Amino acid sequence: MYYRLSVDRLRMNVFLVEQFDAPRSFITGKRVAPPDRLPLEYVMEVDVDESPVMFPFFPHVNLMNARLINVLADAGVDNLQIFPARITDPNTKTIYDDYFAVNVVGLVECADMARSDHAPLADLFFFHQLVIIPERARGLLLFRLAESPIDIIVHERVARAIRNADFPEIVLESVMPD
Repeated sequence: MYYRLSVDRLRMNVFLVEQFDAPRSFITGKRVAPPDRLPLEYVMEVDVDESPVMFPFFPHVNLMNARLINVLADAGVDNLQIFPARITDPNTKTIYDDYFAVNVVGLVECADMARSDHAPLADLFFFHQLVIIPERARGLLLFRLAESPIDIIVHERVARAIRNADFPEIVLESVMPD
């Protein structure tokens, strides 16, 4: 079994903006050279009149907190490049330094295009409902989907570890055929 890793965006009230000099793409599935300046800097924007809800995972900027990274490592995930990051709330001057920019190394072409509900997005696809061909994942524990590199796919073993660690903000959507 495999699952698409995402977050409950309806509960998310924090938006993060990258502030480092040389943005690197962490969605290619390839290793990248370490950034020149660490930690990588991010600035937080919070919905008006709300206190920030700090999720363990901010997929749009590839940030994970230390606890989630440890859960992934304990589940056997070994294909992450991890770079220190710092999130600053400009309104309160609060600094969150237990986050890391995470590059997932591994890009797998395994979407079942005939069974998935998808729409073209430039030269890739946006999946409303994703179905994968599990044999093509070759038992990998965590990888990016080649047809939509913004999507991170996790093996059932990793999904179980995430569930057991009680991350209510994380959504694990099955991507297996019926």
